[in-house]
Parts: sequence; C-alpha cells; structure tokens
Amino acid sequence: QHLIELGHERIAFVGGNKKYLVTVDRLHGYEAALKGAGLPYREDYIMHEEFLQEGGQEAMKELLSLADPPTALVVADDLMALGVLKTLDEMGLRVPDDISIVSFNNTLLAEMSRPPLTSVDIHIFQLGYEATKSLIEKIANPNEPVKRIIIPHRIVKRFSCDYYRK
Repeated sequence: QHLIELGHERIAFVGGNKKYLVTVDRLHGYEAALKGAGLPYREDYIMHEEFLQEGGQEAMKELLSLADPPTALVVADDLMALGVLKTLDEMGLRVPDDISIVSFNNTLLAEMSRPPLTSVDIHIFQLGYEATKSLIEKIANPNEPVKRIIIPHRIVKRFSCDYYRK
C-alpha cells in the first residue's frame, strides 16, 4: 500500500518458498493491495527464493532482466532485502532514486543497511512470546480450541522509498 501511495504501479514481490505460511500470507497482502488499487498482478513480478541474502540477489537479477522491470519491490524479509541492495549496487542502480524497497521484520539489518530500509515491524518478540504462551497453554489443556492471536504491525519509514519518477 505504501508503494502504491507513492505512485508506483510496477511493484514486484520477492518472497521465500511457497510452502511457508509467512510467504503465502505476505503474497496475499501484496495481491490484495494491487487489486484494491486496480493494478495488474504480473506473474513475472513474483519471485520465490530462499530467505537468504543470496535469494534476494537471485531474485533481483531476474527482475532486472525483464523488458519492463519493476520500479518498486515488496521483499518478504530484511535479509533478502540486503541481497537486493547488493545486486542493485553492483548494477549501478540507486535506492530509492531508481527503485523503492519495502521489506518485512524491521530487524537491526533494516536499520543498519545503506540506505536504511523501510520495513514492516511485525513485533517479532511479542509474536514469539504469544506463540510460546499459547503452546504452553495447549500442552496444559490439550482439549481447548486453538486460538488465533493477531499482533498489530506498523510500517517503519526510513530511506528506501520515494515517489515514482517517470
């Protein structure tokens, strides 16, 4: 949504393996944002690589080889986004001047990268605490129904996004 508000229309998604729920959930959010803005969903803009820096590098190389490369990226993990940044730097492209990036998890990597990444803070410590608490409760009371706990998120805006430039 943030990238759309900045005027981007050619937005790619870089995520992990499709067998991971985190990838599926983030891809669904990406799809919903495009649909809500009336933007096309392009299969060639969807990359699935490993949740590693190298995965981000591979995805970015493939996206840059397209005839109509994206102007913005949603990257499912800060570590993958570091790989994206590395490839863009090697190709002489500047963030956010040439391409904008939003990543997920708001780890220290996002804050320390150059440029610092705009990242979705999923409150990972709270998420881990609630998951552990739920597991302990389930072990103590195995017949209790499974609870769905939602932890609110927020976008931490740094310096990896800018308005779309034609």
